[in-house]
Amino acid sequence: METCLQEKKAELQVVMNNLRDTKEQHLRTKISTLKQLDEKLKGQSGHDEVKKELSILKSMEGVATEGSGSQDTSKTLEVLLLEKNCSLQSENATLRITNSDFSDPVPALDLVHQLQLIVQQMQDIETENQKLRDTLEEYNKEFAEVKNQEATIKALKSMSMSRP
Repeated sequence: METCLQEKKAELQVVMNNLRDTKEQHLRTKISTLKQLDEKLKGQSGHDEVKKELSILKSMEGVATEGSGSQDTSKTLEVLLLEKNCSLQSENATLRITNSDFSDPVPALDLVHQLQLIVQQMQDIETENQKLRDTLEEYNKEFAEVKNQEATIKALKSMSMSRP
């Protein structure tokens, strides 16, 4: 009986380690993507100058900009994260049901405590993921705004050059 409990405890530990490793790998991937996007944004030369010129143009001619396409990427990322979260919650529920099969409450309580720690870690990672999603969305909006600013500046320059 005790060896069965130990085997189940070992199985649960392996599953919990796999869950943690998977979540950590996803976080590393998200951080890597965020760093790449940050470098891409830094690579945009004259960003501040373009923003300044656009604000001047807006005040002079009332030019309005709209975001383009950045929400599709964010939504896709958000959907993927929600699906992964649901999957992990389902697996967590399965582990809790498995834990309830134990007749000796002490090992079960230890496992519950371990699961609570893992859930807390997952929540911390999810919070970090939300911050990363927010930052990524801000970068995407800012990048779209810069693109719109560049298009507006080009249009205005071509208009001013075509005038005699």
